Amino acid sequence: RFNTNAHLPYHFPIHPVPQHPPPRTMNFGHGYDNFGDFHHSAPPGAFSRHYRCYPVSFLEREELERGDKIVLPPSALDQLSRLEISFPMLFTLVNPTSAQTTHCGVLEFVATEGHMYVPYWMMSNLGVGEGDLVTVENAVLKKGTFVKLQPQSEDFLDISNPKAVLEASLRNFSCLDQDECIPIHYNNKTFWINAVEVRPGSAISIIDADVNVEFAPPPGYEEKEKRMKADAEAKAAAAAVAAVAAAAFAPAATTSSGASAAAGAAAGSRLQARMEALAKQRLGADAGDSSESSDDEKPPPKEAFPGAGQTLRVGARKGAMLVAPADRMEEEKKKEEPEKPFTPFGGAGRSLRD
Repeated sequence: RFNTNAHLPYHFPIHPVPQHPPPRTMNFGHGYDNFGDFHHSAPPGAFSRHYRCYPVSFLEREELERGDKIVLPPSALDQLSRLEISFPMLFTLVNPTSAQTTHCGVLEFVATEGHMYVPYWMMSNLGVGEGDLVTVENAVLKKGTFVKLQPQSEDFLDISNPKAVLEASLRNFSCLDQDECIPIHYNNKTFWINAVEVRPGSAISIIDADVNVEFAPPPGYEEKEKRMKADAEAKAAAAAVAAVAAAAFAPAATTSSGASAAAGAAAGSRLQARMEALAKQRLGADAGDSSESSDDEKPPPKEAFPGAGQTLRVGARKGAMLVAPADRMEEEKKKEEPEKPFTPFGGAGRSLRD
């Protein structure tokens, strides 16, 4: 047989042509992808993006402050659909600076590309401000079975039906994180509730879940209750001591009061007997004097108004003045005498010397 390779001095092996992958966006851990979103390296099948965080008030959606729903851009929905993320969609929000995390749900995908809108109370819990970068990752949480809530103020205890208020308020929430405070709005007031303990895990989903809720007293309420209980016990002990002391001194007081009452009764009886004896003596003396005395020896009757009589004369100009009896008699005589006729120039003549 003819060997085509026999006359060749060397053998050159044939190598296959290398297949290069299609061009793609370079990513060095953090960078922008073709959609304009800030991309974060994540394992296959996981959603992870960085967005500029802004409060929901920028959308004029103040009602979103009553829950934990966020608003993402439309590109996030496209990416989540390709990754076949199941509903309900839950996310983990991470502050890249402090590594503080929280969990939330999504309401809409209408935000501006590269932006996200978050309730302001969640921004406060994360420690981020307006325009800060926040990492958004999809999360899978187990349904909660138990949660222990602690009101941060005693005013929450004044609500007549806190169970109904909680049920109505928690419908706006998707997740609960352990040791995280959430706002409860009721009757134009905001009550902060801390999730002291959640089960199972450190974060739970409360969507379509039957959760057993237990309440813890507000901070400082136990100390106040202990002080009130101690004060009540001290008052009860003082009342018991006072009752024992009153019972111990009761017989002596009764004896002394009985003796004083008997002494007073004896003194009163003696005084009454003496007064009766004096009255009898006085009656006997009056009877003897009346038998010995006669009608001639009776003293003259006493005048009611003794003394010389004086009349009160009232003048037209000088007013009232007292007039003696003698002056009154002279006046009466003058009234009885007839008046003399008037004679002009009837007086004694007098002469003037030069």
